[in-house]
Amino acid sequence: MGAYGFSSAMLISAYESLNDFAPAERVARDRVTWAEQQYGATALQTGGFLSSLADIDRLQGKYKDAAPSYVRALSIDRSLKLDNCLVAKEIYTGLAETYLGLARTKDAQQLLRPAIEACREKFGEKGMGRSDLLNAYSVALEADNKPEQAATAASEADRVGTPDPRFQQEYRDLLKARLMAAQGRFDESVSFCLKWIAVFEVPEDDESDRRLMLPLSEYERILRSAGRTAEAGEVAARLKAIKNKYDVHF
Repeated sequence: MGAYGFSSAMLISAYESLNDFAPAERVARDRVTWAEQQYGATALQTGGFLSSLADIDRLQGKYKDAAPSYVRALSIDRSLKLDNCLVAKEIYTGLAETYLGLARTKDAQQLLRPAIEACREKFGEKGMGRSDLLNAYSVALEADNKPEQAATAASEADRVGTPDPRFQQEYRDLLKARLMAAQGRFDESVSFCLKWIAVFEVPEDDESDRRLMLPLSEYERILRSAGRTAEAGEVAARLKAIKNKYDVHF
């Protein structure tokens, strides 16, 4: 990608980490155009910036805007044979969430099911890479009123993901929180964030507060989308203190 492309990706990530989406979106759109002109419309670099742009739209609940960028980014990865569950994981899960946000639950399942099966085939039954896809698949099945299948997918995610299965449940809950926020169901959305903040506030080791970064970040984003800026500012200050403690910049 080169120094310019790499620094651009870092800049976009920095804006995203601050939930400052307007400049993040502006930079991402500009870099998509730049990559198309520099490398071509179907180049890996173009796909990378399309994925970043889609992420920015998705995190704001702008699912209609996110969908075509994700579809195009995934098409590029497929053309380059980079569409496995390790390389393209974020595109699969981002597009699946987008479909769920658009009430296209069947499309989310049809996207994820073959990707999960291909991941098992390529990396083995115990192979890493598919837990996030399974978590999104579980939420999609639950949204489609298939509780038993959803539980099976969640159980597999718990088994093949990180050693602590709480992180898999956290993933599923925070995905639901984003979807609810996009529907204006802010109280229900916030409750998922508060649940995991409460869980990880209990000290377990010297660095256990690291686990608070993800639910705090989601909590701040949802509060801002609900117009609760004063509360969001308090959460942002707490999150910043934890990031500074561990020298985390993104």
